[in-house]
Order: sequence, then C-alpha cells, then structure tokens
Amino acid sequence: MIDKDADLSVKAQCRILCLNRTSLHYSPKTRNEGFLEEEIVKIYIDKPFYGYRRIHNDLIRKNINIGEKKVITIEKRLNLKTIYPKPSLSIANKEHEKYPYLLKNKQISSTNQV
Repeated sequence: MIDKDADLSVKAQCRILCLNRTSLHYSPKTRNEGFLEEEIVKIYIDKPFYGYRRIHNDLIRKNINIGEKKVITIEKRLNLKTIYPKPSLSIANKEHEKYPYLLKNKQISSTNQV
C-alpha cells in the first residue's frame, strides 16, 4: 500500500489514502490469552479461596506481567468464583438464649412508663 522508497513522500501517500501516519508504525501487541487462562486456572485449582489480587501477585511472582483488571476479565470469562464465607445474618445461633419481648401486649399511655 505505502511504499517508503517511492517518489512521493510517506506523508503525501498517507494524505492520498486518507490514512493516519501513526497507524503505519503501530503494530498491536499480541498476548497469549490461552497461556494466561491456564496459569489462572492452575492457581484457582490449587487455591480457590484466592481473589484476583492474590492471583495477580502469584502471576507477578512467576514473572508474568499482567494487570489486575486483566485477571478479573479472564476470571469472569472462565466463570471462576472465589470461595469465601458469606454472611449468614438471618440464621440464629442455637447456643444463644432467646429472651421474650416483654412489651408485646402492653398499652403505653404516657412517657417514662416503660
């Protein structure tokens, strides 16, 4: 498309083709997503309680340069969920004593009565 050895300058050729000159020098980085996915799955299988931060730190220790957002994206794509204790707020502890509500059927007529 663009010939650097032609009589026309690169700038003129880009203007004719309606091309941005910076796009000539850009070559997109290719990353082996399969390799990253395999590494994340290995860590997840060994330690399913690790969140994205710890997985990211493990990958950095293995000299795999990757960002935390990329780890989150791959985990979502692979549907990997971190295992952690969820709050069970509505379940009462059976060992605790239950006290009756003493004001259940009382009519409160004035202040400071209770």
